[in-house]
Amino acid sequence: MAAIANGKERLASLKDADGWAFAREGLFNDGGKKTDVISVEMWVKSATETVIVIQRFEPFASRKHFRLIGEPRSVGKWNLAG
Repeated sequence: MAAIANGKERLASLKDADGWAFAREGLFNDGGKKTDVISVEMWVKSATETVIVIQRFEPFASRKHFRLIGEPRSVGKWNLAG
């Protein structure tokens, strides 16, 4: 968790950037069952907040292949200023 906090702190300090994206692997509570997910948080200079895209997946270790599951979900909506 410290790595995620450090990454977010670093991104918040990028005042001159046109945008950034921060990806990480995690677990999502999907109806009481833990599901592996990749989440990507994105921001662009003209946005008032970040948007997060969450994609469920099956890790390679489960059945010796990597597989995306279903459609990605987005959290938040970009409201672009000006």
